[in-house]
Amino acid sequence: MLISPRPSPAAGRLFRVILFLGLGSSALHAQDQLPAFPGAEGFGAYAAGGRGGDVYTVANLSGAPAVEGSLAHGLATAPDSGRTIVFAVSGYIPAPPKNLRVNKPRITIAGQTAPGGGVGLRGGTLLVSAPDVVIRHFRLRHGREGRGGDCLNLDANADNVMLDHLSMQFSTDENMSSFKRPPDNLTLQYSLNAWGLETHSCGGLWDQNHATAHHNLWAHNHTRNPKARPLGLLEWINNVTFDWDIGFILGDSHTPMDWKANVVGSYFISPPGNLRRHGVEKGWLDNAAERRPNFSLHVSGNLIDNDGDGRLNGVDRGWELVDGKPFDPAETVPAHADSPKIARYHRRDAAFPGSPAGVMADSARLAYKKVASSAGALRLDALSGLPLRDEVDSILFEKLLAQTHFHVRNEKDTGASEGGFGLLDSAPAPRDSDGDGMPDTYENALGWNASAQDHNTPLAASNGRVTADSFLPPGTPAGYTRLEEYLHFRASPHATATGGATITVDLGRYCAGFRSGSPVFTLGEIVGGTAVQSGEGGALVAFTPASGSSGRARFDFTVVDAEGDRWTRAFLILLTSSETH
Repeated sequence: MLISPRPSPAAGRLFRVILFLGLGSSALHAQDQLPAFPGAEGFGAYAAGGRGGDVYTVANLSGAPAVEGSLAHGLATAPDSGRTIVFAVSGYIPAPPKNLRVNKPRITIAGQTAPGGGVGLRGGTLLVSAPDVVIRHFRLRHGREGRGGDCLNLDANADNVMLDHLSMQFSTDENMSSFKRPPDNLTLQYSLNAWGLETHSCGGLWDQNHATAHHNLWAHNHTRNPKARPLGLLEWINNVTFDWDIGFILGDSHTPMDWKANVVGSYFISPPGNLRRHGVEKGWLDNAAERRPNFSLHVSGNLIDNDGDGRLNGVDRGWELVDGKPFDPAETVPAHADSPKIARYHRRDAAFPGSPAGVMADSARLAYKKVASSAGALRLDALSGLPLRDEVDSILFEKLLAQTHFHVRNEKDTGASEGGFGLLDSAPAPRDSDGDGMPDTYENALGWNASAQDHNTPLAASNGRVTADSFLPPGTPAGYTRLEEYLHFRASPHATATGGATITVDLGRYCAGFRSGSPVFTLGEIVGGTAVQSGEGGALVAFTPASGSSGRARFDFTVVDAEGDRWTRAFLILLTSSETH
């Protein structure tokens, strides 16, 4: 087992957390599997999704399973061999009367493919009750207008689930919960869990076996941020918890159990008007005769900001983050009937062995900046003319960055338009003549056949790695398909340059969390053209394609702020001729 050293709170560098389950065959097999997409991490990293299956295009915003072209119809008719669902429409889909169900295995819902303002579910619950499901860049907003309930549920059959860049708000129960036999192998990453509606206002009830939550924002929920009951382990890494009343709940139960969690590199921020001493709480002694804690906990590298000055200046208080005391076996405690709520936990100084895929963890401060820059369902096309985030999420992050206490009883209280849901702008979808999920423009630019379904064609590879002529990151393992490369393009900062024309992009769009001083941008690995920087800190980049070129271009950009925190990402560019656009 390899565990990196704990980072200094002042450091912004990356550190690697690779917590293996052991050297058994299951762990070794997991390491040989292909992640759901480049950047998938944690226990749910190896969810297969729709890889190798067919493609279904959502062509309308109907919520009815009987209507061809609806999302509900695409889910209901999916073959067991797998399906990737792409979108030719934008806007909100009303939840069907019995909620929207994922009950077929090997499904990918690729919300990043939606044109215009993006896509989401409104007025109900998405229920996942099948294995190997991948959902990305999708909005789940329940609201008072729907039946009471959650935004997202995972039941007993929801094993191997990857949830990436989701925006979950306005539940009347929990925003996200799991139940029945605890489902196994879940990851929630770079997502939002916020504004559970008062009076209940809950983030999540996590009855999971093995689960990972990393680089997520949990904000403006009264309680259950989350309520954790992990039978195997919950990896809680690099999350931001903001404006809570009751924070991370350690079971909140007197049943004899053996729940476990690693709470690492996370930021807990309580704003003026709602100051909280503890971010982790409600771990009790069980009700057995000898009375022992039912929760074991590892804590390291976390920051808590609860001084009420409205500035981000959290402090690592170690185990003081947790309510109660570590359990002392020599301690004499009263019987359960006399004193049921005694706050104790088993203290674990070393982290529990974690997910086979591991998590690329950051310092808590850098994690906060990444979450503020990139969490939630995003519009990543630099030339779309739309903000990176929709109206609801933009308001949410305004409150976070300003440290504003802002719980709501109704979605309308956020001040967003359209009754609090905000407008997801409509836009025409690009032509996809063969229905393989990849637009004609994209396929023609790469020299592929836009009239024949070739979405499952493997990408060229050498020595077990995808070749350099790809939008995927260098060193990506072989096995990804052409469609998966396109989905990666759409889920990355990107643009299309047509006819050799220069495009200008503002890199500040992707780095809103780096607000310390004036951030500086540098470029590297420029492929397929030339790039000239201008503007404050070099945030504006004018990219000119090489003469007569088409296909793939890219550059890496690194942002560094006054605190020394840095983040390097790739900007991907599709080069097309005027005839193919």
